[in-house]
Amino acid sequence: MPSKEKTVRLERDTYIHVLNHITQLTSVHQGPTTFVRKDYEEIVLGPKKNVQLPPNSYTIVENPVVLDANSQPLKDTTGGYKLQFGEQEVRSSDIW
Repeated sequence: MPSKEKTVRLERDTYIHVLNHITQLTSVHQGPTTFVRKDYEEIVLGPKKNVQLPPNSYTIVENPVVLDANSQPLKDTTGGYKLQFGEQEVRSSDIW
């Protein structure tokens, strides 16, 4: 359910999805932080808890984001992240 709150305090291991009505792009903001919503933004999801993988487990990510040489996500000309459509990536709990 979208939130009409102007200020949201995000605890550790929580996140929100924010829709920018000017660019029509949704961004993710992670805690710990205090997020102040602008008039042209809308919180469309959250705050939610991050998913925690149990030890010795894995997950499969569909359409992962494209990373540059410094392991930073690449963006296209509109500001959206570039995705590897049709690809799968296996991530384990041992990575972090």
